[in-house]
Amino acid sequence: MLNKLIQEGEELTQYIEQLGARTNGSLKGEEYSLWIAKCVRYLELNYPNSELTKMFVKESENAFRNKATAHYNLLGIIKAFKLFKEIQYNRERQNVLRVY
Repeated sequence: MLNKLIQEGEELTQYIEQLGARTNGSLKGEEYSLWIAKCVRYLELNYPNSELTKMFVKESENAFRNKATAHYNLLGIIKAFKLFKEIQYNRERQNVLRVY
């Protein structure tokens, strides 16, 4: 699910960049709202005590007022969860390999 959320966020980034100056960087729309809601729900269910979850929720509350730059912050936060997951997996894998 995390990979899907990242992919959807990147697709929205492409959309934002295509809009460019025509919208002055502001975003509106059901698709964007849905992406934010899915991310918040996923993070609250899977990482309820994470500071990054709190950061995402706080940034999402201002996403429509802070123009498109908020989207880049949100996408960066959600990507950080994947990065930390990969780091944890690699550490666990190294520990298993050391046992052998």
